[in-house]
Amino acid sequence: MPDSSTRPAFAAPTSRTRFSLRQLEAFCAVARLANASQAAAEIGRTPSAVSMALRDLEQALGVSLFERRGRTLALTAGGAQIRAQAQELLDRATELQQSLGRSEQHQPALAIGATRTIGVTLMPELLNDYRETAPLARFTLTVANTEEILAGLARYAIDIAFVEGTVADPSLHSEIWLRDELCVFARPSHPLLAAQPAPARGFSMARLAECAWALREPGSGTREAFLRAMEDYSELDVRAEISDNEALRRLVQRSDWLGCLSRRSVEESFRAGTLTEIPLASVAARRALSRSFRLLLNPQRFRNAGTRQFLAYARRWVRTAADRTG
Repeated sequence: MPDSSTRPAFAAPTSRTRFSLRQLEAFCAVARLANASQAAAEIGRTPSAVSMALRDLEQALGVSLFERRGRTLALTAGGAQIRAQAQELLDRATELQQSLGRSEQHQPALAIGATRTIGVTLMPELLNDYRETAPLARFTLTVANTEEILAGLARYAIDIAFVEGTVADPSLHSEIWLRDELCVFARPSHPLLAAQPAPARGFSMARLAECAWALREPGSGTREAFLRAMEDYSELDVRAEISDNEALRRLVQRSDWLGCLSRRSVEESFRAGTLTEIPLASVAARRALSRSFRLLLNPQRFRNAGTRQFLAYARRWVRTAADRTG
């Protein structure tokens, strides 16, 4: 599509302004992916057809919608202004098709985002349980760190997010979904344990700060909580940063490094005896390692019937499954 700087100013739209759902579909896909070719592939059109749809929509609305920034297309102020309404029109049109008895053919995929601990330990069971309630439901599940999930929610690539990190954006709807606890762990033959039995009250944070660590990557909610617990010790010896819980767990199992993950991620290894928990003496540290999993929504995004149904189920699911909160 041509650079917005070369386009003539558009006239203001009139009362006879017309645009189509196909144009809005192209606009929303490009807004989400920031790339016309990727958007075309997603919605099953050619890049030239998508570019033409955007030009026609801009002409109809009388405003430039995108500007090129390097290899990506960024929303202009005008594009950002209409994005929520455009997406809502598409979602309502899909809901209209469903109300006419075409739910099986037109059931939209619910885009769910989950941070890595939640995505691996809770989402498979939640989605499978929900499938029994809504057998026609379809999902796309994105598993990434908190920072990446928040970005997906902001650009409408994710409908519902489940995160374990701090959420500072006041524009998002945020609610506590589930309580969680992090723990420090090592292999049973780790030098820290071989040198002396674990103290009755646990190890001091000063002693643990002397050890080498394998941690989750920056942007991870797990790492964020761990650093809060270790805030008095800024010079930690971090030997590895790993974006996958399973890989981190396996590495600690084979090394002389300590790790910190959700208890949900390592409890099977504790039972098998391949990893052991390192008890902490500090009450403040144990409190800092207790956290909440949060459910997030973008208030500007229209919630169709499928989204509303899944939200109600996800809230009910954690309230009635006490064993998942342990």
